[in-house]
Amino acid sequence: MRIKWILVMLVTASVVAACGAPSAPPVFPTASSKPAPTSAPSVLPTMPPSPIKPGGGLVTKPQAEEWQKAPQAALSARADLAKRLQIDIDTIKLVSVEAVDWSDACMGIQTPGVMCAQVITSGYKVMLEANGKQYEYHTNESGSIVRLVGG
Repeated sequence: MRIKWILVMLVTASVVAACGAPSAPPVFPTASSKPAPTSAPSVLPTMPPSPIKPGGGLVTKPQAEEWQKAPQAALSARADLAKRLQIDIDTIKLVSVEAVDWSDACMGIQTPGVMCAQVITSGYKVMLEANGKQYEYHTNESGSIVRLVGG
């Protein structure tokens, strides 16, 4: 981890150094030279922050708008998946969110030895994608309970 961090810092420093303006040799006035006309100082464009995160990988937020529109239940499912897989939350893609009335309090996920109240429970079926694999979550309406199917 420490070596990756050092490599990221070296790459970032190299990029910043390469983008700097080349230094020109100093010009000294001579008796026969006229003073140079003054001009506005040149402004160099600022570099955007490095998209490389410690630990590797690019930081991208291609679905920022979709996540802003997502219900809290989908956000809770995304947080749970990021924690389970130990990955950056911004790398998780929202595939779909569907409002569902589950037939029981276990939100349709049967666990051996666990009794579920037979009461209709409003919630969501949330499909997420991470590392090329899809994950299905069943949640209650508020997102306070999220359950990974097969997890």
